[in-house]
Amino acid sequence: MQPTKRKGEVIQMDITSIRQSIRALRQERGLRAQDMATALNISRPYFTQLENGTRTLTVKHLLAIAATLKVPVAVLCGEMPAPVYGRGP
Repeated sequence: MQPTKRKGEVIQMDITSIRQSIRALRQERGLRAQDMATALNISRPYFTQLENGTRTLTVKHLLAIAATLKVPVAVLCGEMPAPVYGRGP
């Protein structure tokens, strides 16, 4: 997913892909929805609704989720690959 970028234009992003990235990274790191909710200081149902798309995912949420997952927001937006953790020689 690549956002459309032109000078002076709004960036268009596929929110479904962002939500999928959040879930995939959370699961890769072995985190439960409850773990994320606790780290974000929100309820588990609220986090689940953010992840599933039944609640609006704001920039504030996106920044907090990226920080919790220890990745740049660009990773969640598909602008750069996610770092690989826990795989050593």
